[in-house]
Amino acid sequence: MDQSLRDAAQEGSIDALHSLVRGDPYTLDTIDKIPFVETPLHIAASAGHTQFAMEIVRLKPSLAWKLNQDSFSPMHLALQNNQTHVVCWLLDADKDLVRVQGKEGATPLHHVAQTGNLYLLGEFQKVLRWLLNARVDTNATNLAGFTALDILEGQTQIDNNEIRIC
Repeated sequence: MDQSLRDAAQEGSIDALHSLVRGDPYTLDTIDKIPFVETPLHIAASAGHTQFAMEIVRLKPSLAWKLNQDSFSPMHLALQNNQTHVVCWLLDADKDLVRVQGKEGATPLHHVAQTGNLYLLGEFQKVLRWLLNARVDTNATNLAGFTALDILEGQTQIDNNEIRIC
């Protein structure tokens, strides 16, 4: 990825993003063609630049599904960096993102169940109800053979500091 695009994502500069797209309208298409790549959406999601992330998804929705070289999607990275607002917005943009399998088959749902974030568990549960109507396999497991429910049931303590509100 071009350094100026990387800088725009790190700063969350939508104006810089559009300036780059004006200069090369294929900028995001070029990135999208690479199978495993860090995209500007990965960077923005990690840093919590919600508005920039929203703009990227509007311009190139497929980037929300893209895995980086470590096999993490933008939603995985937002979760790992406690960027709850980005996670919530990505959920609103595409409910199916909760089932993107990343490293070792772990989905964002697995991550939320494992960390015990009650707020996001509630949000993901709403999404699961919607997904059940779309015939999603709720028995999907990660490489360790655990479903998100298995992970959740294994929680013995939940830290109330993990609850976040969008």
